[in-house]
Amino acid sequence: MAKYGFYITMGEFGSGKTQNTTAYLKWHDPTREINITNYYTGYSHFQISSHFDLIAILNDIYDYHQYINLLPAIQKIYSQKQSHLPGYLAGLADFLARYVDTPLSELVREYVSVHSSETLLDNLPALVGALRDVSLFRRMKRNLKFNIVLDESSIYFNPRNFAKNFSGENERLLDFIYQPRKLNVLMFVVVQSPMELDVKFRRLATYYRKYYKGLRIIRWHRDYYFLDPEEIDLEKAEQVDFGINFNLYPFFPVYDYNTKELIRPGDNIYQKGAIFSHIKSISSGIPLPTRRASGWFDDACIRFGLKRRA
Repeated sequence: MAKYGFYITMGEFGSGKTQNTTAYLKWHDPTREINITNYYTGYSHFQISSHFDLIAILNDIYDYHQYINLLPAIQKIYSQKQSHLPGYLAGLADFLARYVDTPLSELVREYVSVHSSETLLDNLPALVGALRDVSLFRRMKRNLKFNIVLDESSIYFNPRNFAKNFSGENERLLDFIYQPRKLNVLMFVVVQSPMELDVKFRRLATYYRKYYKGLRIIRWHRDYYFLDPEEIDLEKAEQVDFGINFNLYPFFPVYDYNTKELIRPGDNIYQKGAIFSHIKSISSGIPLPTRRASGWFDDACIRFGLKRRA
């Protein structure tokens, strides 16, 4: 499986597509990965409900990427677009004031005030060095990974509702689908049939993952790449990966989610900027809680080969 990308996960009822995708979230690195879902799971750090929740959390990921991941390379990035640099620095100062620490924001504003437009770019390494010296990247760790799972995704990306839900400012959603690798995003959209999704998403999928019922206990999945997403024909698709999944649900693996939870987008439940408090907690190195023995056994079995990880 690709480490980052946009997956369309499909399969008939009872094939284990949501169960095994949830199990993927189970074995995450809590110091490097953040899990986001639109249904309850014990491995979710953030749960979303509405279309606006999805847009809000993706915009937060975008800001994290712009102001934390890209900051050390910002001089090169803006070397050919210096006129946009003051706007970037204003955004950086606002981001630091809201989500990290006010003195860091003041440091950026002071830097802008003492430099002319001609010297602003050349002195950027000094600003980045000053932010590093006051432990910006210890407070906000870089290069975190974001795992997103949207169950029953046809509710969100149905072609009939696409223009209504993702027009205007919400068109920015496509930025994330076009460029998930740059944003460290791995997104699974779970559907019975990919034809229920808007054609834009079918065209931009990294791979299509198909789950099969198999022998009830033993199930398997294949990853496909379609040269023509307009025609979802497995006979004409290129197979790029294969995996075995053992399912003794509810005994093993322990998925820690309710298979009968209805997916029905409702009111907004994600508060913009909430993800940054979690990132600061990760960055502080707070010790992880002790696991129960059964949890360690479950994870050990998954690591041994019952669940493949990127």
